[in-house]
Formats: sequence, C-alpha cells, structure tokens
Amino acid sequence: MATGRPVFSGGAVEQALRSGDDRAVLLLGVLLLVGGLGFKLSLVPFHAWTPQAYAGGTEPVAAFLAATSKVAALAALVVVLRPLAAAGAPVLVGIGVLAALSMTVGNVLALVQDDPVRLLAWSTVAQAGWVILPLATLVPAGLAASGGYLLAYVIATLVAFTVVVLVGGGAAGRTLTAYRGMLRTRPALGALLGLALVSLAGLPPGVLGLVAKVVALRPVVAEGLWALALVAVVNAVIGVAVYLRWFAVLFQEPATAPGPARPAARGALAALALTGTALVLTSLAPQLLLGLLA
Repeated sequence: MATGRPVFSGGAVEQALRSGDDRAVLLLGVLLLVGGLGFKLSLVPFHAWTPQAYAGGTEPVAAFLAATSKVAALAALVVVLRPLAAAGAPVLVGIGVLAALSMTVGNVLALVQDDPVRLLAWSTVAQAGWVILPLATLVPAGLAASGGYLLAYVIATLVAFTVVVLVGGGAAGRTLTAYRGMLRTRPALGALLGLALVSLAGLPPGVLGLVAKVVALRPVVAEGLWALALVAVVNAVIGVAVYLRWFAVLFQEPATAPGPARPAARGALAALALTGTALVLTSLAPQLLLGLLA
C-alpha cells in the first residue's frame, strides 16, 4: 500500500542520516541487517553456531558453509554499509569492533583445537574478522581489499577442507595426529594442505595470504585507525601459531605405517585439482587474483 513517503535506498539513506529524518529507525534497521549478515559471516558475537555446525555435519557441507556462503554475505554487507560512508555513521565503528572481536576470539579458540574441522571452524571466525577489517574505513580501497581478502581465504580454505575430506572422517581422521608425516606418506596432499595452511597464516610460500593481509591492513593504516591496526597485527602473530601447529604435524615421523587410503570421490579430486591449481598460481602471482579488485 502506497503511503506517499520515499523509499530509503542509496542516496536517500545518506540524506536521511544527515538531516536526522528517521535517523534512529534507520540505524536500528541497519544494525539488525548487519547482525543478520554477521551470522552468515560467522562474526562474533553471532558465531556460536559455526563450530557445532561444521563439526556436526559432513566435511563437504562444512566447506560450503566456510567458503561459498561468505561471498554472498560480504556482498550484501557492502550494499548495506555503502550508503553510510558519507554520513559518518557510528555503525562503522561497530564494524571495527566486530572485526577485532572476531579475530581475537577465533584465533584464541582455534589455538587449542585438536579436531581439524573445529580448527577450521574457529579459523573461519578469525578470518571473517580480517575480511571485514577494511570495511571499518569504507573507502574504495577498503571495499576492494575486503573482497580480495575474502577470495584469498576462500581458495585456501577450500583446499584445506578438500584434503580433510580425502583423508577421511571418523574418530581417527578428526584429530591432527591423522596428518602426522603426511608429507612423506601422501606428499601431494601434504604439500597442498601445507600451502593452504601457510596461506591462511600469511607466511611464505603462501604469498597470496601474506599479500592479502597487507592489502587488508593498508586502508586501516591510511585512515589512521591505529588501535584497530594494532589488534590486527597481534592477531596475525597468533594466527601464525594456529596454523603452524597443524603445519608442523605434516613433517613429523608417521606414528604407524599408513593404512589403505580412503576411496576418493571424483568430485573431491576434481575440487582439489581446481582449488589447488588456483592456490599455487595465485601464490606465485597474487596479482592474478588481487589485481582484479584493485
């Protein structure tokens, strides 16, 4: 039913926020939208479902939740936040707080996980903080950095989850010790998993992850958000410890002789070939991915 009142979108939202018309209602609506999208992105404090859903479902479902669904959620979040940039709305401060909390909570809890799926679940929470970190500025460079970091995270996470699928589920496969000595027993899988882990940690030879972190930090520093940048740097160090715990297991002496390999589904092998190739190529030349969003 038409009321004769304007529909709030784009420039209309900016004008209303500046003039004060329905400001409280608009801000409440935006906060609720951000909360809903924060649930999709696994941002603290909307993250509680993430470790339970990942650990309770199959590995392919967890991979879908960890990667594919995040792309649409980030796109929607950018659409919601873009009109607020010119208005200087306090919602942008909230984005910085969500980023800091997500990075810290996700990394600290991932650091104590022995189940690789739960570790990747808490990694998703931490990485979601990095994804929205540049959005605390909402400058054009920040929007591009956020999208670039998300794509880098998606590629590395899909590689890690696909290796988890191929190693196998059950009690034996759901501990980090199942990957002990993988670089010797299954060198191809071990090498791809290792590259995915160092990419998520932002360490060479995972150059894609390192460049993505620098790109994500650049607009935050440029806008003078030093407290947020300091939190991000501290979490980058904690993140290194998170992923190196798993990475170090790949080099250890295998506890026992490797048993028969789990029958590999064609879909999993195809997914690993595709995502593994993308990870290797973008690690050698990160501009192939990040340059698309510059």
